[in-house]
Amino acid sequence: MVKDRLPLRFDRNEFAGAFGDVGTDIPLILLLIPACGLDARSVLMLFGVCQIFSALAYRLPIPVQPMKAMATFAIASMGAKDAINAETLATAALLAGAVMLLLSLSGGICLIGRAVPKVVIRGLQFGLGIKLAMAAMQKYLTTGGVTGYVLAAIGCGLVLVLRKNKKLPAAIAVLSLGVGYVVFMMLVNPGQVASIIETRGGGVGLEFVNGPHLSPGLPSFMTPNFGLLLNIAVLQLVVTQLPLSLGNAVLATSQTSGDLFPGRKVSPKKLGITYGIANLLSPLFGGIPVCHGSGGLVGHYMFGGRTGGSVLIYGLFFVILGGLLGGSFYGFIAIFPVSLLAVLLVFEGVGLMRLSADVAVDQKDYFIVVLVGLIGAGVYLGFFIALVGGTVLHYCLHRSVRPVGHEANSEV
Repeated sequence: MVKDRLPLRFDRNEFAGAFGDVGTDIPLILLLIPACGLDARSVLMLFGVCQIFSALAYRLPIPVQPMKAMATFAIASMGAKDAINAETLATAALLAGAVMLLLSLSGGICLIGRAVPKVVIRGLQFGLGIKLAMAAMQKYLTTGGVTGYVLAAIGCGLVLVLRKNKKLPAAIAVLSLGVGYVVFMMLVNPGQVASIIETRGGGVGLEFVNGPHLSPGLPSFMTPNFGLLLNIAVLQLVVTQLPLSLGNAVLATSQTSGDLFPGRKVSPKKLGITYGIANLLSPLFGGIPVCHGSGGLVGHYMFGGRTGGSVLIYGLFFVILGGLLGGSFYGFIAIFPVSLLAVLLVFEGVGLMRLSADVAVDQKDYFIVVLVGLIGAGVYLGFFIALVGGTVLHYCLHRSVRPVGHEANSEV
């Protein structure tokens, strides 16, 4: 176990890396707030607080993200008779956090981590990379019509040209392009700005049309409704999310941390503990369910993040702007061109898929990686099915080979 504490840096590369995961986070936050009737200020500030907590806990670029399965389920229910509301979402987050914390403290996470081979984790990373890239191209790239495509093309060009540039990191250039677009729209067509905010946010953040203005405030406390713990909707959210969390938020993130930072691999147990703590506290103040993710780690790393400084910057961004501007800041991110976020998301997905290269030399392992990845990306509850099925397949194909334990690298 590594005893020394990695210093936090706050240079331009850490700043660029801070926004390497916005392609995943912003679209889900934008959609979750109106879908569940959440308070924009509380969501933004608590999301930032969770980032800061993770930055200080790991001192590596390990951020938190919205829980993808829960978020997708809640967003899809918008407008339905049994739509997921803020209270149901908060209860599901509390239950998921409690289960993950129990698994971590009891040692269950470590047992799972030792049983699942490295090649299966590579497959989960590969599948998540496919899923992120496809989501970016299918859902976000087409948003904005011709203008969206043009911005995406420029953004892609900037990433390719500046991907190794230390003086002007690619993510900063892409985000600057998006900010410039928002300012241009505000000056030229405020009516369209209002229409976009109304469509995406259900009216939340409309005050931004008149320009960002200070409206300082704090998150709102939510009293937990423990009577909902056995509610069908709550249980469905938790059962849908936990397999993905085990595969990606815990095991794949642990493996990815060792891949990118040799000798500083983070243990699955610690990831499970911080996951649990964040979800036992965040919902009490109006926050959304959050988890770690190998995609978020790769996103920060790809665009320059090498310490927890990038995650801390990212968290302060949400805390300060959410606390000072509230709904007005939500209006700003509602206008930010989603097609540019898609560009960052595609490169994040490619970065995840590239991690499987180290096992591609073995035909059996390569077959498992591809199969696990395709199942994880394309089947309902695919990450859980791929985790279990891939592990069984590995032992069937390598009966005489010891499982590749995750304990091989040093843990943080």
